[in-house]
Amino acid sequence: MKEPTPKDQTQQEAAANPAAPNMDQAELAAREAAAKEAAAKEAAAKEAAAKEATAKEAAAAEAAAKQEAAKAAARETAARPKPAAAPKPASGPKSSDTKPAAEPVVEKVMRTSETDVAFALGGLAGNNAHGAGFLQAALEGGVHPRMISCTSGQIYWVWRYLQALAGGESLETHLAEQIETLQPFGQRDADLMHMALFGKSGVFRPSLFEWPFDVMQNLVRSLDAVSRAGTEVFWLKEMMSLTPARTLVPLFPDSFFAEIAQAFNETGIGILFNAYDPREGLEYVHANPSALAQLGIAPGGRKSWRSRTIYAEITPQAVRDGLWLYEYGFEGSPEGGFGALDGAYYRPVLLSELSCARTIHAVRPVNRKWLGPLPDSKLSLEDMKTEVAFNGIYAAERDRMLMVNRWIAAGILRDPRFAPIEIYEIEVETQRSFFDYVFESMEVFENARSLGHEAFSGGLAPAE
Repeated sequence: MKEPTPKDQTQQEAAANPAAPNMDQAELAAREAAAKEAAAKEAAAKEAAAKEATAKEAAAAEAAAKQEAAKAAARETAARPKPAAAPKPASGPKSSDTKPAAEPVVEKVMRTSETDVAFALGGLAGNNAHGAGFLQAALEGGVHPRMISCTSGQIYWVWRYLQALAGGESLETHLAEQIETLQPFGQRDADLMHMALFGKSGVFRPSLFEWPFDVMQNLVRSLDAVSRAGTEVFWLKEMMSLTPARTLVPLFPDSFFAEIAQAFNETGIGILFNAYDPREGLEYVHANPSALAQLGIAPGGRKSWRSRTIYAEITPQAVRDGLWLYEYGFEGSPEGGFGALDGAYYRPVLLSELSCARTIHAVRPVNRKWLGPLPDSKLSLEDMKTEVAFNGIYAAERDRMLMVNRWIAAGILRDPRFAPIEIYEIEVETQRSFFDYVFESMEVFENARSLGHEAFSGGLAPAE
């Protein structure tokens, strides 16, 4: 009997099993591969699901642990003994009525300042009470400027203003104390005689001890000039040349200049003052870091429209220069004596440096008009000379700024870097005689304070 071949055997199995498909080996292998692939995917899906479940369980466990730790910390904190409360005063204001501690000047000004406002203060001997009264009105009205320019004695009152702003003594109280000290007799002739003999304590004294030596120096120079002049000697001139230029000796201690410089450099208000060096024909405008930043200039720099002005830092020597009067003469080294003159002699009010503000209060120690009858004596004529000089220098800078305002309004100037600036002029409203410059006055102070309040409340019209 013939033995069946593998093919015959396959056919017999297919005939015996009619449900089995009639497929070749290639198709069968493909199906097996697909089944294996599906099984592998299912296994991978189950493994991923298991890992995800494990991660969720771990996260839940971690969250529970943190929550338990937080509860434990809270229980521990609650278990600690609390510090005893501070005892309440038996009498006095309630805690809700207690005023907060005074804020540092820099923080207070930088946060609450009316950034469109600037003060331009001019100093003039006994009329410095005018600027002090205006600053007192600013303190009372809560008006904090972004910049302050000051000349001569207003350097001192701006320093006092910064102290008052930080919670120090009011300017009114300080001025009253000064008047009481410097005018002890309450009678002008007696007070003037006392000042002529003793000067102002801590400020200046008459050059009584220096006078003979100054005369001798002038005599030596005069004799030398006479010997060289021959027959062309001008004897009246040489005789008058013997009188020394120095009549007063400053008594400010070095610590005084250092304290002012430090206060100016630390405040957030831009502070500027000037001094004039006649040897170089240059004005120096000394500015603190805030003022230099607002001006956009570095120490030693110049502005194109003010080529003979150099902007410099504020140092103790700069403060000394800004307070150096003609009457101090020109003796001494820059370290302890003359370096430059009081800047009020050159430019009594600094306006153009404040053009970053939209409103400038120009506080002037004189009036633009001569009040009362025209001079008929040498004394009143000297007063007029002072006022005319102060007005002429100021008017040039004022008119230039107002001209820009008019050009903007007329559409002539369209540069967006320029904007109109309102200038409010706070001027002395009484005629002060030449000798009145020697004495401060509470009346001048009160008038300026009233004008300041009027300006801040909108009662004054800007200059046109």
